[in-house]
Amino acid sequence: MSHALRRLAEQQIDKAMEEGVFDNLPGAGKPLPRRLPDGVDPMTEAGFRLMSEARVLPREVQLKRELVAATVALQEARDADARRAAMEWIAKAELAYNLAMERRR
Repeated sequence: MSHALRRLAEQQIDKAMEEGVFDNLPGAGKPLPRRLPDGVDPMTEAGFRLMSEARVLPREVQLKRELVAATVALQEARDADARRAAMEWIAKAELAYNLAMERRR
């Protein structure tokens, strides 16, 4: 973050503190609750917390949902072309999911 942007952010925070914006927030003075199991490094936990608050799903979860949708499409396929298309979708979704999981390791 640039020096000017950092200074602006700090000024905005100071202003909000003076106006009492942060007074009486739920959990004030308490540590943030742990949402992940013990042993998960704090940076990973912070990243997941930010994604959760922004209502953004991790790539692995998005890909898993796509894989489930592809599997449902295969189950509901009525003809050979639809089954073939669903099987191709499953293969691509599985590959993308496995690659994403491998990158996480």
